[in-house]
Amino acid sequence: MRVLELFAGVGGMKIAYQMAFSDDKESTFEPIEILPAAITVYNTHSISKHRAKNIIGLKIHDVDNFDMWTMSPPCQPYTKQKSSKELDLDDKRSDCFMHLLTLLRGVSKRPTYIIVENVAPFYVRNGQGRMELLKVLKDLNYNISEYIINPKDSLNIPNSRNRYYLLARLNKTFDNEILQTNLPESKLKMEYSAFVRDYLLKNVPQECEITLSTKCKRGSLFDIVDLNSTSTMCFTKNYTKYAEGTGSVLKTSDQDIAAIFENHCVRKCEGDENCCLKQVGLRYFAPKEIANLMGFPDWFDFPASTTMKEQYRMIGNSINVSVVSSLIKHLLS
Repeated sequence: MRVLELFAGVGGMKIAYQMAFSDDKESTFEPIEILPAAITVYNTHSISKHRAKNIIGLKIHDVDNFDMWTMSPPCQPYTKQKSSKELDLDDKRSDCFMHLLTLLRGVSKRPTYIIVENVAPFYVRNGQGRMELLKVLKDLNYNISEYIINPKDSLNIPNSRNRYYLLARLNKTFDNEILQTNLPESKLKMEYSAFVRDYLLKNVPQECEITLSTKCKRGSLFDIVDLNSTSTMCFTKNYTKYAEGTGSVLKTSDQDIAAIFENHCVRKCEGDENCCLKQVGLRYFAPKEIANLMGFPDWFDFPASTTMKEQYRMIGNSINVSVVSSLIKHLLS
């Protein structure tokens, strides 16, 4: 199997494939990724070394003769995050995705298998991007199956990451081509802990600690969880940059957080030595902990040459490996 990893990131699709087919030692992977830091992470866990490449510059010969394409195109044209204007194909960041669809029409040997991952609004909005994708695949005689899957619901993993997935293959139809919200029965038989505590590191970087100033200014916006929580918010690339809607933070003390924050609002203390929030233990999840929640294996980690900011950006842009491995297993079954 020759696999072309488009928008490869840190290699989540490759890891998902290897989890689905752990006995397969013959398949080869060609990552296409523009972010140098992501290629650095990818190469850390790869025998062969790769260079950063721009998808918009790819020619037909660059993508021809692969058995499988995997892709997780930029979500900004479709996401409902604050920084998104939901411009769909009018957003320049969708150009590389459309370029790939043009190349797909032109290759002499089309991939037998394709998997696409994106944010759920890619489907829900029924926009131009999805309609163009479906048109191209149907014109080329692909059979299609679509999913919206949340690992919290489907695998009992304590992290919400609602995502759209499209499976496409030549020659063989799917049993059900209407939208699915559960993983197929052929999913990998793996057990996952439902509690946050089982995904945490014993030692976390000091940068994960939330400063008193940040607690005072942004603390009321945090989604706060503890060791025994069974859910966390979806982590995005803007985690730690914005307090609201980018991921949960972890309570590391036993105090009644709600009561303390209510007291803080009444007293309107500004982070001085007597501030009531000084006693509140809160920290960010480490990038490796987020990777754990997203199904990455124990051996996966970020090299020391990458900064925390880069690590949060890369893992926030990544995929849930546990979900994708089951879908790849089904796609190739």
